[in-house]
Amino acid sequence: MLRHSVANGVSPRAWGYVVPPPSLSGIFICLCTKSPHMKSYTILAVLMVLIAVIIAGCTGTTTKPTQAPTLAPTLAPTQAPTQAPTLAPTQAPTQAPTQAPTPKPDTATIGEKNALRSAESYLRVMSFSRSGLIDQLEYEGFTRKEAEYGADHVGADWNEQAAKSAESYLKIMSFSRSGLIDQLEYEGFTPSQAEYGVKAVGY
Repeated sequence: MLRHSVANGVSPRAWGYVVPPPSLSGIFICLCTKSPHMKSYTILAVLMVLIAVIIAGCTGTTTKPTQAPTLAPTLAPTQAPTQAPTLAPTQAPTQAPTQAPTPKPDTATIGEKNALRSAESYLRVMSFSRSGLIDQLEYEGFTRKEAEYGADHVGADWNEQAAKSAESYLKIMSFSRSGLIDQLEYEGFTPSQAEYGVKAVGY
């Protein structure tokens, strides 16, 4: 019916038929039924088309792996070496030259000088307290000022003079400890000088 309508020039759509589009397999069958030589060429062409389709499908689905971006290595900041502070050399303090003391002018009078020489002579032969030596010099006729000058400048150790006086008294007579202290104080020694004298002789 369909072939007859087509042959008579009537479209199949007029009869209510819809002609489906030719498929790949239908084309393949039609080509294969033509001639033997055409059959082999057709099979080869179809195979090449299938291979091309398969290759295109494989290449289309494969995605190129994305490479992670390589980050440039971050270098640690180089710190400039800290230079130790240079200390200024400490200069040794310059010591002022010590000036020799200027000798004091000798202002002693002739009487004071003579009183000093007399005091030195007395202390060579016997012991005296300071007040006893001043009294002796005054007895010789020196003034109070001259006698004090002689006693103060003779350089005597009055504790040692007390010890010598205590020793001299014990050579000529016996004394108790308190009696010897009283005798030394009577000679003009101070209580501390008299105490020193009696301790020096063993009391």
